[in-house]
Amino acid sequence: MKTMVDAYSPMMAEFEERKVLYADRYCPFYIISVGSHLFNILNKQKHLYLQHGLPVDTRCHIFLVCPSGFGKSFHIRQFLENGVGVLDRSPIQHAMEGSMTESAWVGSVIYVDGEPVIVEGAAKEYEYGIVGVEEFSVLTQMMQSASSRTLHSQLLTSLDSGIVRKRLRGSMKIHYTTCVTLWTGDRPATFDMASGMPRRLVFLNFFPTKRDVEMMRRAIRSGEGIKYNPARLVEIGKVLEEKIEELKQLTGLVYDTSMYAFLDRIKQRTMPYEEIIYKRLAIGYNVLKKNLKGILRVEVDKTLDKLLMREYYWRQQIKRGADVSHVFVILSDYGNKMTRRDLVNRLSDFGLNTFEAAALIDRMLKERMLVYKNGYLSSYYVRSEE
Repeated sequence: MKTMVDAYSPMMAEFEERKVLYADRYCPFYIISVGSHLFNILNKQKHLYLQHGLPVDTRCHIFLVCPSGFGKSFHIRQFLENGVGVLDRSPIQHAMEGSMTESAWVGSVIYVDGEPVIVEGAAKEYEYGIVGVEEFSVLTQMMQSASSRTLHSQLLTSLDSGIVRKRLRGSMKIHYTTCVTLWTGDRPATFDMASGMPRRLVFLNFFPTKRDVEMMRRAIRSGEGIKYNPARLVEIGKVLEEKIEELKQLTGLVYDTSMYAFLDRIKQRTMPYEEIIYKRLAIGYNVLKKNLKGILRVEVDKTLDKLLMREYYWRQQIKRGADVSHVFVILSDYGNKMTRRDLVNRLSDFGLNTFEAAALIDRMLKERMLVYKNGYLSSYYVRSEE
């Protein structure tokens, strides 16, 4: 009998040994993204999973929404850092980038001695890899502005179908297909979910409460002196090599009834085009957890159901407005009753300057998301603990 090739569990075990705070909440989505990434590369070659005759892109691009200092770079480094990252001994191409512009991502043209030269972007350089970007502000700008829906189209399609077609000066063109998976994030903001970009991303949210702040303080202290496990990194590398070989034995993909049962449970608050997000996550999870041969049956077990529901709730927060949802979390933390000054000060603790915090509060008052009475701010959207 063939030994179960489970690539999910050893990675989770490594994060638990490293004492990563809330490892079971956030790390599974990065791990699942690895599985979706591997399947996508194969699917582009063998067309195992088609929809209306077209190969489906199964990549899960991760976008962590949280205040500065609460884990955007930390989680990327845990996977991709040279020498110590969980994927360091794996056959998967991976890299970290500090900041990124659209042209740096998709490519551009420069002139050398008067002659135009095409400079490859990260999406081409790491066309079969996973790239973590600490700062990708153009993504946030695209998601915040309705006017950006038709702009930066090459950046969008590079993350959607993987097809990049960019006409440069004169007759020069950039033309390639990429399988790169992106991991990045930014602080809470209001994102226009009707624009193209948010529909391509898996959102992870962390709006810290007082308890979370204290837990992070303890986690930082308990993590001092904790070493990575070199033997387990080798094990992870080997099991991912086996998983890549296993993938080659697949001949197709079908969804189990449990997948559609989940989608039917959330359909009242989920648009049809959003369902592919949950399907991609389910593919990645099943690829890493199952022995692969013949037809891959994508099923939803208890663990995956919990993760998919978590993503569902996070997307509802994003639809409401990540910055707005963060305010609600803070109000709930303080019994749904705060002075304006206290709320401004708390928002400033999480990275907003005084003017940004004041503008957010004014906008929420104008939209009646907040009420001001007897010197205190509260919200009907928050259940008071009093």
